[in-house]
Amino acid sequence: RNSGFQYSWFKSPLAQLLALQIILMLLSALFGESLLRSIFGTSTRMTGILMSLHLFLFFLLCSALQARDQWISILRASLLVSVAVTGLSFVQYFFPGEILDLVGDREISATFGNKAYLGYYLLIHFFLGLLLYREQHEKKGLIISGFILIMLILMGTKGVYLALLGTVILFGIIHVYQTRPWKSALLLGITVIALLVAFQTFS
Repeated sequence: RNSGFQYSWFKSPLAQLLALQIILMLLSALFGESLLRSIFGTSTRMTGILMSLHLFLFFLLCSALQARDQWISILRASLLVSVAVTGLSFVQYFFPGEILDLVGDREISATFGNKAYLGYYLLIHFFLGLLLYREQHEKKGLIISGFILIMLILMGTKGVYLALLGTVILFGIIHVYQTRPWKSALLLGITVIALLVAFQTFS
C-alpha cells in the first residue's frame, strides 16, 4: 500500500466531465418544469440529480481506493448493509399487515419502495457474498448469500429469477468447459432444476 497516496479528483479529465454534467443538470433543473422531479426523478426510473450525484460520489470513492484490503473492507460493509435490508424484507414478508401499512407499501420493498429494485440489489449482493467467500475464504459470505437467496425465492420477482438462473447456467457452463468433470455437470443440472422448482413454487 502506498500510504502517501493522495487522490485529486480535479486532475482527472473524466471526473471533471462528470462534475460538469452535474452542474449542467442543476442549471437545467432550476429552469425546468418541476424542480422536485428534476432532483428526485421518478420512483420507476430514479434518474434525478440525486441519483446522478450519488453515482458521481461513488465514482470518486472507487477512484480513490488503491489497495486490495480497502476493496475487501468496502465489500464487507456493503454485505453488512445487505443483511439489514434482507432482514427488513423478511419482516415485511412474514408481517405484511403491520409493516407494509406502516411504511405505506403494497409489496415487499424494504427501503427501496420498489420490489424490482430490491430484487436486483439483493441479487448483486448474493454474488458479492460468494465473491467474499472465494477471495477471502470467509464462510460468512456463503451464509449471507444463502440468506439473500431465500429472500429472492420468496419474493417471486420473475426478472430476478431469470437473471439469477441465467447467471448460474452461464458460469456453470464455463466451469464445466474449463474443468470438464462429470460431477460439475451433474451439480449444475441439479442446481438449475432446484432453482426452477423453487421459483415455480413461490412465484
